[in-house]
Amino acid sequence: MIKMSNVLNFAVLGNGFMGKKHIEIIKSLDTVRLSAVIDHHWQEDSQDSFLAYPQLETFLEQDTDTDVVVIATPNYLHFEQARELLQNGYHVIIEKPFCMSVEEAETLEKVSQKSGKSVFMIMQNRYAPISVWLKNLVVSGILGDIYLVQTNCFWNRNENYYLPKSWKGSKSMDGGTLFTQFTHFADLIFWIFGDIENVHSRLKTLRHKNLIEIEDTGIATFDFVKGGMGSISFTTAAYEKNLESSMTIVSEHGNIKISGQYFDKVEVCHIKDYLLDPTIITVPDNLENLRQEYHTVTEVLSQGKPSDISFQEGKKLIAFLESVYRTCS
Repeated sequence: MIKMSNVLNFAVLGNGFMGKKHIEIIKSLDTVRLSAVIDHHWQEDSQDSFLAYPQLETFLEQDTDTDVVVIATPNYLHFEQARELLQNGYHVIIEKPFCMSVEEAETLEKVSQKSGKSVFMIMQNRYAPISVWLKNLVVSGILGDIYLVQTNCFWNRNENYYLPKSWKGSKSMDGGTLFTQFTHFADLIFWIFGDIENVHSRLKTLRHKNLIEIEDTGIATFDFVKGGMGSISFTTAAYEKNLESSMTIVSEHGNIKISGQYFDKVEVCHIKDYLLDPTIITVPDNLENLRQEYHTVTEVLSQGKPSDISFQEGKKLIAFLESVYRTCS
């Protein structure tokens, strides 16, 4: 499993919105090299220092250099592509959602174990300085008992996003707005506050009734196993532009509200005998969280360090998302 060479070779499968971000980050790092891009729309350039393949099958037949493949394709393709790549001897990094069911996640875990190759799940909001700060406040006990955690994700996705015949908005190919838009926020709830139980939800399609098969608005409530309660309210029906991404915490010793699409703002920090260090809100750019996750991946593969994100955590997240859709009224 441990790579002895100093440089890991990465291929990116899918050159859409997120695929381009992964390509940009890989090119910016000294410890990795972009070996290939796999996408039938890729326009080859004589200046490219990597190979381009029109489809995954061609890549599997011809590639000789790649160690890791980043899967940045539509949701419904993640599982099958990851399984095929693992079986062919590649480590994989999977964009959100890493799977669309617990059954798929459990299958990938078995394939990973059998192949000896690793699966990394993109959960970059964990690496945001404010997310790390908040988790430390909870784990250290500074906040005392957690009473309430309210997460709001009010975004806009219009007809230019939900195009006719697109996978986006399809129940079988998209899965739902929690899977596509708000997985990272649900992950932070688990990562910071622990396991969840007693999930209940309400889901509706309001603005996009004639465009999509999935909900565009929802509310899920739940209890934390350790005590306290929480909710996530989410929508892609905000008027014209994104409105809010926030998390509010009411606890025994203080109140906190963080916000921003990348959780880069502390709006409220009122904690007993505690002063906020303003340096925690410094983020070089909006790709920095993802770049930090790449550093972790390279340390796991090159130095044998344990992964920050386990299959068990990934399965809990997918189980929560499934429960939201299963319990909706």
